[in-house]
Amino acid sequence: MGEAKRRKTLGQYPERSKLNADPFISHSWRLRFITHPKAVVTVETSQGIYQICHLMFAKDGSIFVQFPYFKHTTGLVSKISFEPTLISPTRFDLKDGGKVSSHLVKYSHHPDGRVHFSQDGKVRTEIQRTSFRLDGPIGRIFQMSAYDLRGFKTITPHEAKRDKAYLSFRMLGVPTKAISLSAEWRRIKDIERYIRPFGRFAGPSTVIINRQTGIQSEVFFYAPPAGYPLREHVLMIQCMPIDLLENITEPLFIFMGGWDQHEVRKIGEQATQTGFLASMYPVKSPEELRQKIGSIDFIPHELSELDTVATTQPAAQPVSQSMSFLRRFGWITDFIRRLWR
Repeated sequence: MGEAKRRKTLGQYPERSKLNADPFISHSWRLRFITHPKAVVTVETSQGIYQICHLMFAKDGSIFVQFPYFKHTTGLVSKISFEPTLISPTRFDLKDGGKVSSHLVKYSHHPDGRVHFSQDGKVRTEIQRTSFRLDGPIGRIFQMSAYDLRGFKTITPHEAKRDKAYLSFRMLGVPTKAISLSAEWRRIKDIERYIRPFGRFAGPSTVIINRQTGIQSEVFFYAPPAGYPLREHVLMIQCMPIDLLENITEPLFIFMGGWDQHEVRKIGEQATQTGFLASMYPVKSPEELRQKIGSIDFIPHELSELDTVATTQPAAQPVSQSMSFLRRFGWITDFIRRLWR
């Protein structure tokens, strides 16, 4: 049994944004959810509606996360590895196992557990590892921290595209300059058991209550559309405001994903972890760093070779690159702090 079952309770239906996904709502026995191949996560503040990331379900069951709305395109992508006996909190340097990229990479989590950063025709798929499978276990797909939301493109309700769902978190009551965004892969039947009061529906957006801290937060449920695999699962997407660090003077985001399987069967049990993938945009002194650790960008002669193959084959920051990651692989929110040198 996953720890989420004992730690989160579903509550009332929150006030909805003007930018919503109502046309794409479906439901199971007791849970409503957004079901569409493409979705945009937005954050609505008193300054506007910011587009944070783009989510996509592929027809093979894969989950993609992209960041086309961020202003800086040069960053650092990294594969972090460590011993299972590592004691937290621990500081990781993203330069170790990392490469520079001049493009905003896409994060992919495939049904067999393969995870990687890529961008077709622009970067080499070198930063990769094996995470948990999507056809059985539950777990955290990604965690993202975004500082200074002015670095993300805004959108108005009349600009919303009809071929996408919009998961809009409203944060109008308090100043919101930074957020923490996470997505958990959950079994629908497990969520339904903990909907309160009994006999009622929840979703597609609702409030969850942390049973240990009592903290309430809004979540969206986002599921693969009809005809896609893994329909017994749903992404539970949570977004919360966080403090803007004093020494961050420009927009920046950190993304993490690809952890080992971390669903546990017993209360108090901790899963063994050996690594994850991470990215950070922008990166400090990118050209100097590129010379030291290399890049995953395709260079011109490599692109020429790809073009030749394509025609002959049949078609088919003001901060350092270090961070602190406080690991606690249960089902409650992983508390992630950043310690900048």
